Amino acid sequence: MPKGPVDVVVMDYRLTGQMTAVQAAAGVKVRYPNAPIIVLSDMYDLPADIAPYVQTFVRKGDPAKLVDTLARFPRSTAARSEGAA
Repeated sequence: MPKGPVDVVVMDYRLTGQMTAVQAAAGVKVRYPNAPIIVLSDMYDLPADIAPYVQTFVRKGDPAKLVDTLARFPRSTAARSEGAA
């Protein structure tokens, strides 16, 4: 887990392992309640079960849209003062 501020979380909907995307998103919201979550997936629409936890959805294969979407979310003050990318 990150030790500093988290500006945005980008996650896939289809996770492999023991945790579902909904469980992961719920955990992110507990630990980082102000961090917006973007779901990046090859699905055509945002699944209803994860919708309450995320701000937006981007289909894989559209990097320009992902970059544009990321640009909509401001970086934290700490990241800006450190000169982080």
